[in-house]
Amino acid sequence: MRAPVVIVFVFVLSLGSWVSASALRFGEEGVCRRQSNDPRRPDKLYCCNNWKYDAKQKKCVYHCRLGCGEGKCVGPNRCSCDPPNVMVADKCVKPTCEPSCVNATCTGYNTCTCSAGYEKINATHCAPTCVTGYKRPCANGACAKSTIEADPLACVPICEPNCTNGICTEPGVCQCHEGFANTSRWRCDPVCDGCEHGTCAAPNNCICNEGYSMKGGRCVPDCEPKCMNGICTEPGVCQCHEGFVNTSRWQCDPVCDGCEHGTCAAPNNCICNEGYSMKGGRCMPDCRACVNGVCTAPGVCNCNDGYSATVGAEGSCSPVCEEPCVNADCVAPNRCKCAPGFVKDEERHTVCYEPCESSCGNGTCTNGTCECHLGYVMENGTCVALPPVPCKDCDGNCTDDGLCFCSDKSPCFDFIAEPAEIASSARLAGLEITWLVGAVVGLLILTLMIVIISYMWRKRKEYGAKPAEEQGMYNQSVVYTVSNTLLQNRDEERLENEYDIPNEKGQNEGAGENLLDGTIVRNDKMYD
Repeated sequence: MRAPVVIVFVFVLSLGSWVSASALRFGEEGVCRRQSNDPRRPDKLYCCNNWKYDAKQKKCVYHCRLGCGEGKCVGPNRCSCDPPNVMVADKCVKPTCEPSCVNATCTGYNTCTCSAGYEKINATHCAPTCVTGYKRPCANGACAKSTIEADPLACVPICEPNCTNGICTEPGVCQCHEGFANTSRWRCDPVCDGCEHGTCAAPNNCICNEGYSMKGGRCVPDCEPKCMNGICTEPGVCQCHEGFVNTSRWQCDPVCDGCEHGTCAAPNNCICNEGYSMKGGRCMPDCRACVNGVCTAPGVCNCNDGYSATVGAEGSCSPVCEEPCVNADCVAPNRCKCAPGFVKDEERHTVCYEPCESSCGNGTCTNGTCECHLGYVMENGTCVALPPVPCKDCDGNCTDDGLCFCSDKSPCFDFIAEPAEIASSARLAGLEITWLVGAVVGLLILTLMIVIISYMWRKRKEYGAKPAEEQGMYNQSVVYTVSNTLLQNRDEERLENEYDIPNEKGQNEGAGENLLDGTIVRNDKMYD
């Protein structure tokens, strides 16, 4: 039966070729020519082997003798398979995949090709493509570590490193399990209340650090021995309460200002030691009396500078005067206070004397008694000058400065050639009054001389120079010695320390005459 079928097929093919020969053109693709042996007949055109005439197109087309099945003939006896068909034994057939492809097309024998927007996760399965930051927990038939119980092909966020004690809800973000809290974006640690000084091993399971122990649900520091008047803030360290201060790592004692010599029983509550008492907020030593000194210890008084301990008076200091006070009391260092009825000596500051009832004049008041100076004697409460006597009558002697005294220290005079005029005792007694009068007289005389000289000078300019002998009366000099005493010194040689006692009238008249005569007066001697 097979042979006749083949013969029929070939016959039909040849018939088609021949039937269409009139429409063919030599040179066209797939057209063959067979030359005729009879010149009267034209050459025959026909479709070449593995070509066939297509009546619709009126041309030769490719021919595949065995057919292409699910494909198409794309060349002489050459088939092309349309996807997903494949060539099997020169025929296009639909591919088969076992097991079937998921989200993919079977493009070959047991070959799956993922659809658009999907990616292969194993030989038969394709899943939607994950965006950046996401991944699939299962790949190539094996699931990666994940706690997600949803579709294993679903895209899940990526947390690198992996979340600890939590799940990755967003790329790089971990959501902690109950009892845990984030310590970073991907780490969750257990939470324990009151575990600042310990390690939280699990939720509300705190293991205290060394030196701490769990008390009242918290890790608190240990202090051994226990803190006194303070709280334990660190292992072995006490923080004192207000008003207390550390004396050791665990001991706090109260603070009291000014309690160096006492015991601080409580903050600012000082109990002074024996021999001390609270004064001005401080424990000060007790002394019975420490006048002009400082009490440095119980019963011990240190005197101030310029003071010394008073003999026989415990705890008392008396001022010290380097020079003893006379008729006075030492009331401060080097300071004397006169006793009642005594006055201070202006020259000797540590001496006080009893004042005399009247002025001593030419004497010194000593202890209320006036002692006259040498050459004076007390008369009616006043020191008056003794009248001089001849030195030969009182066994007297004269000194080099011309002063003469008797053996009882009274004044005397000695005659030398012509005796000098000596003021009487009455005149000497009024020495202080006459001195003032003499000064006034001298000033008037000096003024008169200036006037006369000025007048003469004007006259000299008017009339010319006058003879020198007419001017001689102005060339005399006057010397004042003791106040109100003017003595005449004659040109004749005199014996030294020889004195007269003229009366008051003779003295004044002689001085006046000498002044008018232009005689020089000198060597006037008086006695205090």
